[in-house]
Amino acid sequence: MNKIFKVYMLLMFVSCVVLMVVFGIRFSSVYNSQARSHMNDVTVAAETGLEERISQIDQLSVSILINNSVQKNLKEINYQTLVNPENTSFQTEKAAISSEIRGSVFNVPGIVSARIFLWIMWKL
Repeated sequence: MNKIFKVYMLLMFVSCVVLMVVFGIRFSSVYNSQARSHMNDVTVAAETGLEERISQIDQLSVSILINNSVQKNLKEINYQTLVNPENTSFQTEKAAISSEIRGSVFNVPGIVSARIFLWIMWKL
């Protein structure tokens, strides 16, 4: 009777270990596939959001480049720097450009601030 009980316990132990190993392997496989699927979904969502933002920024830069008021003021600044580079007063044009661009910038969703830099290069 004692031998039968020991054999029964050994069979139960072996079957429990086999079941735990099989369930562990299956769980790991399912978990890894779901984790990969979730990471792919997150990556695609982030990529879509970034592509949309890049498209909006491209549209904004094109709208700034084709804006007649901005181009006129930039030409005026360039003219002033060429004619009299020592005494260039371009604050009025800079303010006009800034106000034109601000109107365009804040119409794009996702942009909360902007800084405008004007680089002037003098010909030597």
